[in-house]
Amino acid sequence: MRLAPALDDIVAYEPGQPIEPVMRRFGLSEVVKLASMESPQPPFPEDQAAIVAAMAQAAAIEALKHQDEVALRRDENARQRDDMVAALAARGRATVPSEANFMLVDTRDLCHPHEEVCGVLLSMGAIVRDGTALGCPGWARVSVGTQSEIDFFLQQLAALEVDAQQDVQGR
Repeated sequence: MRLAPALDDIVAYEPGQPIEPVMRRFGLSEVVKLASMESPQPPFPEDQAAIVAAMAQAAAIEALKHQDEVALRRDENARQRDDMVAALAARGRATVPSEANFMLVDTRDLCHPHEEVCGVLLSMGAIVRDGTALGCPGWARVSVGTQSEIDFFLQQLAALEVDAQQDVQGR
């Protein structure tokens, strides 16, 4: 399998080096845990996070070379984010203003306790994160994805609204 050309410049880790030279080589100010990749087994989850971070950095470096595409995607993301905020506002759902590709959405008045809402949404297939970890209990961190992903999230969220639950129970 051929990886993206942007990954060609990633310097491979050389096993067995002391921590200090590795820190200098990669510009690290702190090393919490250093694990080598000397096993034929898949990497540990902690290592997977580092690998993903390195790939994300490589992608970001490559993106710097294509500012026209970055601008188009940023504009599209802003449009989708604004549409999502408007759809949520039309349902009376508050959001925290954002310039990123995600936002915080108020989930405190749904038919489940706010501590359970993100878990329920995840079980329904919606990709959210609990805002409690961000210091915002009762809020969900929601990505602004494709239009179909946004529509799916809005549909799942609507199913948890108290009115929707009363309609289902009343039938």
